[in-house]
Amino acid sequence: MAERAFFDKGAKDRATSAIKKVEAQTSCEIVISVRHSCGSYRAADLTLGSVLAMTSLAVMIYSPRPFRSEAIPIDVAIAFGVGMLASWLLPTLRRALNGPARVRENVDSAAKAAFYDLGIAKTNRRRGILVFASMLEKRCKLVADVGVTAPDVLAKAEVALQQTIARRDFDAFVAGVEALGPLLGETLPHKEGDENELPDEMQ
Repeated sequence: MAERAFFDKGAKDRATSAIKKVEAQTSCEIVISVRHSCGSYRAADLTLGSVLAMTSLAVMIYSPRPFRSEAIPIDVAIAFGVGMLASWLLPTLRRALNGPARVRENVDSAAKAAFYDLGIAKTNRRRGILVFASMLEKRCKLVADVGVTAPDVLAKAEVALQQTIARRDFDAFVAGVEALGPLLGETLPHKEGDENELPDEMQ
């Protein structure tokens, strides 16, 4: 399944429906946020561009085949541009150039920032949960407020949801979100009078 399946109108409607199903079973407030990417990876683009440019220059300098001197700057600039473009267009290459630690750090930081930017920390009983997914990094992060007393449930759910993001499987992602309902409902059940304090639309 393609990445675009996470961003079309139908995806937003299904995500809203999933959130409502979960919140009908638990007093927790769920927010889903899906991004194309997190953070800046321009350094990786520049690195690959520089490597190809230097390689191109070395080949032209040390090759027994003669090169016109006026063509060398142009060829080096083209190699640099090709390297930058390749890093920008190929997600697998971009992730590899940045390394798993950098990728994980970017997603974690973006998820925590979104948790506060979306007002999830302002619920009355501090039971907001952010389901944050980033497609380029193939990662999913669950950020819960202090009132959510189900760390084991969230840890397992995060692993399962991350696998759906890695496969670009929106159907499985929605099913994974819906599975939070009965799991959270065991310890934090929905009660009559619980307010819907956060928007149900996917952010």
